[in-house]
Amino acid sequence: MRRMISILAVLVMGNSVAAQGQTGSLLFAETEYVFDTIRQGEECMHVFRFKNNGDKPLNIVSAFTSCGCVVADWTKGPVEPQGRGGIEVRYNASAEGPFQKAIVVKTDEEASGKFVLRIKGVVKKL
Repeated sequence: MRRMISILAVLVMGNSVAAQGQTGSLLFAETEYVFDTIRQGEECMHVFRFKNNGDKPLNIVSAFTSCGCVVADWTKGPVEPQGRGGIEVRYNASAEGPFQKAIVVKTDEEASGKFVLRIKGVVKKL
């Protein structure tokens, strides 16, 4: 029971950090993007912009997606202090209906570890 409570506390704290858009030195302008209604078969794209608020260069190590219909590409190389970058997310709307996908971003910063971005919307035959 104590373990379950500890796990829930970590999840709640993690969600509050994500809601603010910052983890460690990485500050996102937004953490969730809504595509609204899109056509089935259409590829959609959004760029999540970020800033390095730290005092050391920062590297995005990876950006894992929750399924094969989402592809993420990110700023390569070190992002200098106060520098900016982006994570480009492309979604292939092949399945009809509502969707919500996660992109887990990992940096080389020890303190921040991982950060979750989300995209969502509804795919319709138009």
